[in-house]
Parts: sequence; C-alpha cells; structure tokens
Amino acid sequence: MSEFGKETADIVWAVTSEQGENRAERFRKTALKIQSNKKALIVKLADRIANTEASLQSNPQLYKMYLKEFPLFKELLYNPQDVELLPMWNHLEQVNSFL
Repeated sequence: MSEFGKETADIVWAVTSEQGENRAERFRKTALKIQSNKKALIVKLADRIANTEASLQSNPQLYKMYLKEFPLFKELLYNPQDVELLPMWNHLEQVNSFL
C-alpha cells in the first residue's frame, strides 16, 4: 500500500472479485464494495467497456457472456442520479447493442 497509497489500495480492493460459486454470485458480492467507492465504480465501468469492446472484435463467445451479464451489472451499479457517469453508461449500452 505504501507504494501506491491508500486511495489506490481502496480502489483495487473494491474491484477485486469476492469468492463465490459462479460469476453472478462473485459479482453480487463484489458490487457491494464497488458501490461504496465512486472511483472504483469508474474503474469497473472503464474495465467493462474495454473488455466488452475487445471481445466484440475478437471473441464472440465472451461478448455474448458480457451481454448476458449486463442486466445484473447495471442493476447493481447504475445510479441515474450520478449524471457524471451517464456518458460511460451510455457508451456501455451502445457497445452492448451490437449483436
């Protein structure tokens, strides 16, 4: 932690997946941490956008998995009151509409 600082350590902790029997369970547990740290949410959104875009180009099966997961992702992390993040959410919505 001393090398990168507490803020960075807190963000990394928040986006690090929790244990669970499947991806949905792990994400539900992890989302609780992400919700409590706006910068972690920004990192997670950027990560999901990048992964979804990359999979669209090179891995159709992975892209389909991200599409399937999107409703839960949005349900747990989207806050319509957080207008600052709307451009990122809108972009992710767009990326999730290519299939």
